Amino acid sequence: MRFRASGSPPVCRIASSMDVGKVALGALIGRLEVSGFVKRVPEKTGRRVKRVVLTKQSKELVETQRAKNSEFNQRVLGGIALDTLETTA
Repeated sequence: MRFRASGSPPVCRIASSMDVGKVALGALIGRLEVSGFVKRVPEKTGRRVKRVVLTKQSKELVETQRAKNSEFNQRVLGGIALDTLETTA
């Protein structure tokens, strides 16, 4: 699941997309929150719904990982011709 600029997903939607229960996901989110990677924010229209918001720390980690992933893909796939990649994909 991607966090979009238009808003952060509610916990129930994340649980559904990961095919896990809300309680199990709540424990994981709690650990991420203690580590400083996410925050749970109450929905403005109903306080029972909680949205998960990425922190600055997690956004920096995501950007670092994207750069490393791109670098890795270039090393692995760099020697393969583009037309070969397109036909095998």
